[in-house]
Amino acid sequence: MAWTFTKIEDYVLRKTIQKLLEEKLHNISKAEKSIMTSIAAEDYKNYLKVKLDLLGFEDAEDLIYREIKAMLEDPIKFRNKLEEWLNLWLAKWRQRVKVVFKEEQEFKVKKEVESETLHLWNSISRKKELLDLVIGSLIKSGEYCLTKTIAESIVKGELFKYSKQVSDKKKLAELIDKYPIILLKDSLRAVKVISRNKGYLVSIKVDQNMFREYVKKRGKGRLF
Repeated sequence: MAWTFTKIEDYVLRKTIQKLLEEKLHNISKAEKSIMTSIAAEDYKNYLKVKLDLLGFEDAEDLIYREIKAMLEDPIKFRNKLEEWLNLWLAKWRQRVKVVFKEEQEFKVKKEVESETLHLWNSISRKKELLDLVIGSLIKSGEYCLTKTIAESIVKGELFKYSKQVSDKKKLAELIDKYPIILLKDSLRAVKVISRNKGYLVSIKVDQNMFREYVKKRGKGRLF
């Protein structure tokens, strides 16, 4: 059995988010809370990365944990600041995330994009820096929820467009890796487009059995 160790800062961040979600969403289920806490914790660290101007830094993660540790010296202030951010995050969750119980058309499209762009995606040597900049642009545009997922989707969407225009995939991969600025510019342009769109951006498929009792209690309305 493999053991994984969690930084104390990460543990406190997640526990605080859990408590806040319980307060704000009174009927939240254990499964809902687990999903939302995991996503929100990663999004908050991305938010801090932008706030602290750490985009592209190799040691950004350590510096983020150092910042959280410093914030925890004043627990009440930390909780209040986190709650302010979580309110924005929840608003974006409701706007951007669609929870479904079966695979819909967008999942088929996603699989096609993933399959078509896998080689191109894996060939990008500066992927982390690229994603950091796209994530940063999303957050600066007011997108707080599922930032890494949306950033990856944007970049892969641009790669998919390229793959439909260029038949020589090997040559295309070489060009993308040699001139990543082109992919970055196209991705940042896509961020501007989606920031003007107020609809769903991400669909999350869940096991209907996990939520059946909650569906009965709440009716057919939105679960999250």
